[in-house]
Amino acid sequence: MGKSYKLSNIPLYPQKEPISLKHKELIDKLNAKEKISHSSTNFTNLFILDTNDTFLSKLDDILLIQQLELFSNRTIYLALSSKGDDVSSKLESIGIGNLVMYPYQFKDAQLDEDNSDYIYNVRDLVSLKGNIYASIRRKVHAFEKYGDISLKKLFAADYEKLWHLGEAIYKQGVQKTPSQKQAVEVEKQALEKTLNFSQILNVNVDGLFINQALVAFAITEVVNNNAFAYTNKPYSSKTLLIHFFRVDTSYKGISEYLFHKLAKQYEENVEFINFEQDLGIQGLRKFKQYLKPCCKVKVYSK
Repeated sequence: MGKSYKLSNIPLYPQKEPISLKHKELIDKLNAKEKISHSSTNFTNLFILDTNDTFLSKLDDILLIQQLELFSNRTIYLALSSKGDDVSSKLESIGIGNLVMYPYQFKDAQLDEDNSDYIYNVRDLVSLKGNIYASIRRKVHAFEKYGDISLKKLFAADYEKLWHLGEAIYKQGVQKTPSQKQAVEVEKQALEKTLNFSQILNVNVDGLFINQALVAFAITEVVNNNAFAYTNKPYSSKTLLIHFFRVDTSYKGISEYLFHKLAKQYEENVEFINFEQDLGIQGLRKFKQYLKPCCKVKVYSK
């Protein structure tokens, strides 16, 4: 990927350059410094969702991320500070508008529930102890009756099989409106890009099998972050960020089982799971709340 990029290498605002793989190390480091980190500024998310409309600029100690918002096509900004602090007032003072998914409340911004991240405690998901997890436990046990079940690492040779499963799962869904159809196409393009660059992005690709047949997959990433937003205590931690989570819903309990098994598979390496946002989709919101998050990372948008 060439030389190690630093913030000083980024063009000074209003000049800008398109995001590329050379920016991964820089953006990963900035996210790790943030007191309140959020999935919207994760490099993998920025990169796989980029359709030649994501640009980077520098403003003092701030990395500005400029994008075109899906559906509205308005220009929006995300921001990361090399000091990990709140820089919203500085951006406002120079007229940077449309700051979105920002983890600090700022002037004229509204709480953005649709884009707030769901966070889960890994130990709780592994043990599933107590009445709070009774329903999830029942569904996990019910799924275990399907037969020979295994969660395996997937590699490049398996990706065609994963892609075919993904296509079948997308067809299970109902896309009636143009925006719903566009969202599916965006996700399919992001999935293809993730698989093509999986090694460079350092993502984990796991497949769930029943009797050797692939029935679900998850693509995740172990990220360094500050646990302050999750525990109210500032310390370095690791979180499993879920980029893709797709299951064949004809198998009852499959979603609960896969989520539980991911926690078990990565419990030695991470303390939390970030299941990202619900995007205002009611079914997704209900499911992520049902999985019992320990907290949410609130963000604010203008």
